[in-house]
Amino acid sequence: MSSQQLQIVVCEPFHPLLHGVTDQSSPDIESHFLVHTTFDAEEFFEGEPDTTIQMLNKAYIYNVPTALTHPTIRNYYQLIGRAGFTTDIAQLVELDGGEEVAILNTYRIRIFQRHVRAFIARRRSEQFTIV
Repeated sequence: MSSQQLQIVVCEPFHPLLHGVTDQSSPDIESHFLVHTTFDAEEFFEGEPDTTIQMLNKAYIYNVPTALTHPTIRNYYQLIGRAGFTTDIAQLVELDGGEEVAILNTYRIRIFQRHVRAFIARRRSEQFTIV
């Protein structure tokens, strides 16, 4: 198992019926996010991920049944069907079976944003209560 630095990626949860499983597949592949595409900073700011995301969203809308269940992810369709694909910040890891998967780090940005918003809200409420 080898890993790389953080990258901007478009990824999707692995699904055995959509992506397939072979004898060489890693045994825990079902619990990972497969990397669809990676982008460097220049490509990201030029808007290239938007084209890829639109194509993937259309493909899933027309080709993936809403009743599709996943062996380990209960809200599989909500992850990709309703919200659609997004860009994420992730660490790329190559599994023993040769699959390139992502360890998502975008949640750290969301946690930081939540703390900043709470801090700003506290500061605003303190300003109004002092007066």
